[in-house]
Amino acid sequence: MASSAGSMCSGGINEVLLKIEDLRVWFPVKISAFRRGHVKAVDGVSFTLRERETLAIIGESGSGKTTLGRAILRLVKPTSGRIVYRGTDITYAKERDLKWFRREAQMIFQDPYSSLPPMMPVYRILEEPLIIHGVRGRERRYKIIMKALEDVKLSPPEEFASKYPHQLSGGQRQRVAIARALVLRPRLIVADEPVSMIDVSSRAEILYLMKSLQERYNISYVYITHDIATARYFAHRVLVMYAGRPCEVGPADQVVKEPLHPYTQTLIEAVPEPDPENRKRLRNVPSGEPPNLLDPPPGCRFAPRCPLAVQRCWREDPPMIRLDSDRVVFCWIYAKK
Repeated sequence: MASSAGSMCSGGINEVLLKIEDLRVWFPVKISAFRRGHVKAVDGVSFTLRERETLAIIGESGSGKTTLGRAILRLVKPTSGRIVYRGTDITYAKERDLKWFRREAQMIFQDPYSSLPPMMPVYRILEEPLIIHGVRGRERRYKIIMKALEDVKLSPPEEFASKYPHQLSGGQRQRVAIARALVLRPRLIVADEPVSMIDVSSRAEILYLMKSLQERYNISYVYITHDIATARYFAHRVLVMYAGRPCEVGPADQVVKEPLHPYTQTLIEAVPEPDPENRKRLRNVPSGEPPNLLDPPPGCRFAPRCPLAVQRCWREDPPMIRLDSDRVVFCWIYAKK
């Protein structure tokens, strides 16, 4: 399955669509009556996303994946860094100046059961963004909505348009969520674990649908997931995050087959194997928990759990090591001595 992503990658990825530079999202919290601090949810992340490309952001719960995705779309306010979309810096742009961006950048949320308003039929759910963004004419909106429902394989579209979310299965709800993102013909979609809450039999269908829509409408995806298998199938490149910071970036197939960072190796080791011969194999998964992002340790945040950590890892932030044009790792192990 990984080869399909690779073949799509060679199918014409063009100019840089999105550029994230040293992005930080710190949430202020009150620690005590006289002390305040910050939860450093995203703490220095950089990457680029090209047209028609899919970048998967992988990490365990609490790694900052969702916060990063929301920051990209300016749904949460960045603390510092830059978000450059199609050459325009939108990091601190006012909301009234972002309407054009809102039309071109959409989000598919994780939970199809809470992301759709329960009191609105599917037709109204899909019509609302068209009205907000000034698509005039009922007949025109009708044609767009019917086409979107057909695109996500909800046929006959007239039948599904009149239904309410509670009348749909989980997979059908997520298709409606994809159609809602699709009606404005976006160039960028942030998909936050779009298949994690639907049954296994529907996951492959949804991912295949999203890939076909990418090819048809030249969409770029930021795909947020904890599932390495789907990331390898669906994405061109992978960004691995741990405790708000990047660990490594590279082509999806290479990162899965030859993980560089000790944390990425841990993630790969933790993937269950269906082979009954390997059921008794003990996995090399380090003990411990991710650090408290209100008071993270100095140096590499994975150092307290890393079996390869050296003294420098505990004191200094790991540097960005570029091993070749496609592979980047943030780890002292690969630094020149």
